[in-house]
Amino acid sequence: MAFKLILLCCLAYFFMSICVFAATFDFIHIMMAWNLFLAFLPLLFAKLSEKNFKKFKKLKVTAFRLLWLFFFPNALYLITDFIHINKIKFYSKENSYAPFFYSSDIIAWIKLVHIGLGVFLGTLIGLLSLYIIHQSLLRRKSKTAANIIMVIICLLSGYAIYIGRFLRLNSWDILRPLSLLSKLINNITPFSIKFSLLFAGYILAVYFIFYVFFHNKTSDDNIYP
Repeated sequence: MAFKLILLCCLAYFFMSICVFAATFDFIHIMMAWNLFLAFLPLLFAKLSEKNFKKFKKLKVTAFRLLWLFFFPNALYLITDFIHINKIKFYSKENSYAPFFYSSDIIAWIKLVHIGLGVFLGTLIGLLSLYIIHQSLLRRKSKTAANIIMVIICLLSGYAIYIGRFLRLNSWDILRPLSLLSKLINNITPFSIKFSLLFAGYILAVYFIFYVFFHNKTSDDNIYP
């Protein structure tokens, strides 16, 4: 049931995106819908990997987990879409000593709410998929090993967010390995390392918060339909 409700939330957001685009003619709102679709895929792959594991289909489990790993960063990447609100004018000020005058243009606030909802929903979906993978690891490995793997996943995902935002590469670019490898090697810089570590830390932090609130308040029966 939870999976179906999440899917309905995504569909509602897609409809909202079309409406906001029709009102603003700003293509970022269509891109937010696309990014949310990409954020939904890791939850689907995490769910499928668990279902196939229960049926002892190890080849399918491996395939779905690799797909999950490739697509998971898309969900946490969504926070970088907040950069697009810099195009929206929320307030004005005549001089440094004058009071702020906040915009009464409702379209500006609709844009903010739409982007915020997309980031919030996509991040929660991604964290839920990470929780499913984490619980799977805890059931089959020691707690220390599972947590080390989680840290590695976050480090890889932090770098993947850098790749997606600055190199404009996507998960399916893995299908062109030589071109991908060349771009990655040529773009290893102090900034790329710092950015990757920053967002790896962000993923760990938001997952820890999610885990504190979510763990022990649900069970596998609540996660899977």
